[in-house]
Amino acid sequence: MTPSVRKRMAKQLTWIETLRLSLKQSDEVMKGLTVQEGRGYLKIHLRNPAYGEGRKTFKSVRWTKSNQAAIVEVCKAVTRLMLPPRSRSFEEACSAVDNPATSRGDVVNWGAVVESVFEANSGWRDQTASAQKTRFDNFLALMNSADAPKDSRQVVRSYAKKYFGNSAPGGDGRRRHMKACEIVLERAVNHFAANECWRASDGDFKQLVEDLIGTPQQNTAENKTPPIKDPELSCLLDALRDASPELYLAVGLVALYGLRPAELAAMEPNDFGELTVWNNTVKRNKQTMRQPAYKRLVSFLDVPGREGEAEKLWNSYTAGLVKLPPSLINAIAKAKRTHQYKPVGDCFRQLLDRSKVWKNLLEATPGVVPYSLRHSYAWRGHMDYGVEIRPLAKSMGHDPTTHQKHYGAWIDNDEQRAAFGRARGRQHPAEIATSRYI
Repeated sequence: MTPSVRKRMAKQLTWIETLRLSLKQSDEVMKGLTVQEGRGYLKIHLRNPAYGEGRKTFKSVRWTKSNQAAIVEVCKAVTRLMLPPRSRSFEEACSAVDNPATSRGDVVNWGAVVESVFEANSGWRDQTASAQKTRFDNFLALMNSADAPKDSRQVVRSYAKKYFGNSAPGGDGRRRHMKACEIVLERAVNHFAANECWRASDGDFKQLVEDLIGTPQQNTAENKTPPIKDPELSCLLDALRDASPELYLAVGLVALYGLRPAELAAMEPNDFGELTVWNNTVKRNKQTMRQPAYKRLVSFLDVPGREGEAEKLWNSYTAGLVKLPPSLINAIAKAKRTHQYKPVGDCFRQLLDRSKVWKNLLEATPGVVPYSLRHSYAWRGHMDYGVEIRPLAKSMGHDPTTHQKHYGAWIDNDEQRAAFGRARGRQHPAEIATSRYI
């Protein structure tokens, strides 16, 4: 056949024939995948011995000459989803592509992708969903900007540049922001056949994310939340008992029983009248999310010289002689209805922030926060009573490794002297300080 004859035949091809020829010759379209019109829309047929048979009409793609490029992209997208490593069925692949989030070239309906993420994670707690919405809104603002990123690496670089200004390097905040970006990007690729340029799981991408998150500028004991030591805690409890008996009860239970502030909403007496907390209710993470809640026995640790105070507080509370502050009672009641316990801890902190007694303590002991009350329990258990790590960690509701990480890192020079003093015959710290060997 001469070139002139081929040229005349090419002119006689319709756009449909040209389209089918291009699909047949494409290495990115699965063999046996053919197209035709289905009531004005694209209709795909699959006849492939290795992948089976099927047909699907795409209501999102009109069967028009101007849509040739879109039709080719749909066939490529279906092929990408069916081939390894995704290995989705023909029906699943078509359903994913015939979706509001369908890609056309490198253009993705990111809003639809984000909506599908929320649908797939309908079990998120309100607090988690709210935090994720903020991050996803940031993501969408970035993708809808005039200079929107063109691939996954540009996404995380641009996101970090725009939103990392007030977050500390190496912190959980940056890591959560990057994770939110990865969730959306991976869902676009894996579930909606977005181009591979949006892939967020290869090794180079992960390394880029780690570089953007950074490392903590300091990782020393001085940065750890300090505990409230015995003298300061005694002064605080005495002052609160006179100024606000209700807040004294809340602070005393947290400090003397080592509770998380939010666990004030999850405590109740057992058959022996002892304080127990429903574990895996307030504090939940990936490891404990699927574990059932159970009652955790909590053991008290009085400040030396104030023996009996913890039991007296608990007995007064269970007998109804003293109540928690009204705002805290309301927060607890709401938490039990919604199963969202963070507002209880927020309320506890707010009550302390408004307390003049607490403000006086902050002036005397910089760096102290409400959680320092729980830290004081761990500090007292080790420094005053010599309780072993395993039972102390069990009472506080975490494993020994977590205990060592968060409660074994903070120690100052006075505690170091006291600890070695006890090891050398329980010398008084003052004797060590004035020793001729120092």
